[in-house]
Amino acid sequence: MQDRRRKRYKENDWKVKHAQYLIMWENRQRCDPEDGPYWRAGPNNEYIRWYCTSMRTKVKPSWSNVPIEDAPSDSSDDIADVYDTVTRYGTQPKLS
Repeated sequence: MQDRRRKRYKENDWKVKHAQYLIMWENRQRCDPEDGPYWRAGPNNEYIRWYCTSMRTKVKPSWSNVPIEDAPSDSSDDIADVYDTVTRYGTQPKLS
């Protein structure tokens, strides 16, 4: 049974089958991302142009490099944090 299966379903060597993609992956460090478009000009070119103008396709840089845990806080923020903690643990005093 196993012999028949081997003859019927030949095992493919994935390195041979995907050689062109492996070469592209190995050469990825030498590719310049600013070199140009990765798609050919064709029927989808108009769609890509529309998509880039309609959607946010790039990440905007942050306005500050200070980690959020080190950022200065106002007293109103501290009050909100205390309120959130009290509410979360269910220890908020009841109104009379």
